[in-house]
Amino acid sequence: MRRQSSQDSLASDHTAIFVSPPRNADALSADSRNSDFLLERNEAGLVEELVNSPLQPAGSPIVYNSLFVQYGSRLIDFSRFFLIILSLTGEWLHQLFVQLEQYHSAPSKEIQQTWLGFPLIGSAAVSSVAALALNHRHANKNNGEYAAYEDYIFKLFSSSFLFFVLDTISKTTNMGPMPLSWFIAMSAIGLPMMATLFFKLASPESNDRFICPWSPEYNPQHFPDASRTERRLDAVKCVKAAFFSINTLLWAANREIRGQTEPLERWQLVSMSLFLVVAGKIGYESALHPKFFHGYSAFLRFLEMGALIYSALSGIFYMMVVYQCPDRKFCASEGTKDILSYVCALLSLLLGLYTAASMQVRFRDDHEVNQKIIVACESAANFVREKKEVISTSCGSAFERVSLAGCKAKFWSCVESVRSTLAATGVQDENSSLLPPVVAPAN
Repeated sequence: MRRQSSQDSLASDHTAIFVSPPRNADALSADSRNSDFLLERNEAGLVEELVNSPLQPAGSPIVYNSLFVQYGSRLIDFSRFFLIILSLTGEWLHQLFVQLEQYHSAPSKEIQQTWLGFPLIGSAAVSSVAALALNHRHANKNNGEYAAYEDYIFKLFSSSFLFFVLDTISKTTNMGPMPLSWFIAMSAIGLPMMATLFFKLASPESNDRFICPWSPEYNPQHFPDASRTERRLDAVKCVKAAFFSINTLLWAANREIRGQTEPLERWQLVSMSLFLVVAGKIGYESALHPKFFHGYSAFLRFLEMGALIYSALSGIFYMMVVYQCPDRKFCASEGTKDILSYVCALLSLLLGLYTAASMQVRFRDDHEVNQKIIVACESAANFVREKKEVISTSCGSAFERVSLAGCKAKFWSCVESVRSTLAATGVQDENSSLLPPVVAPAN
């Protein structure tokens, strides 16, 4: 259940009771007397609207329900933002310490597993509060439009997904430690990824309401006239999303089961390959079957975000247990480990489902982005082709002139060399007269 519904064309796609309270927390201010309260119930096709309702008393169920939805959803949003950001920043910091260990400058394991987690938790909490505040401010200024600022933060630390991949690949292929230049380059990739959202080259996935892909009321826009190039581009995007989702899931699962990052087993590699093949086909058909693609994208987001949430919760519980141990080493019993594992699994399952249910694929925006990418690629290809022709023509003429002049110079040099040789050996004039007279080549 979400706090408010957005104003776009999908406003009727609900799976539960939605109550849109006044935009500000002061629900009973004098400004709310002329506000419209909307109560929608999507049960057995029954929709009830209360338009221009009078001000409800303080003890009215609709006011309590409104406040519960508003602050309850914010608490859930803060929790999932916080855990996802904590997992991404924690992986980045871990890779930084791995790099510093090569120069003997990394902090000790005890510091990494104890008090160093507190500033990391604090930064994740501040980032989550900032995302919530910016979303609320944007919604107030733009008639309830959801800006999804948390996606900008996720993109900023998107290099962590590459580190997840590198962890699994390095263990599987017995690669050495990552060079420092790789770490810097992979860390910097988060900036252009975040810039794609700022410059509308990508659309955010988060939303402030639930969307049910198989609901008959959910009718996303189709694009039956999509070109083959655009459909191939959709396939590439879907394969990329599927690869990072399944890799993050396997990374988190292997670490939890084995206690450390381990090589992928053969059945995991085969499953990942088949998963990517299916993802490519689904992405290729997304323009014709957007509802199915939306459901599949929500499933990928559930796998990815659920794994990140589990990893963050596991790290928090691990730090709590370590602080209780006298020698600052993990000393929990097997029963405690099982209980904590079940708690992590339950919370990550619920928050992962919540994140997937509140995801929205913006097909119109994605179609426009595809068109921009195709036009940009075609323009770049035409530019390269034109420059290649100009360079080829210019260089061909120059090479032709240089080759002709060189051949002439070489020929007369050979003639002069033969004459000198004949003169030195005393050959008769009648033999030497067979050679052409030496004439200086024209400039």
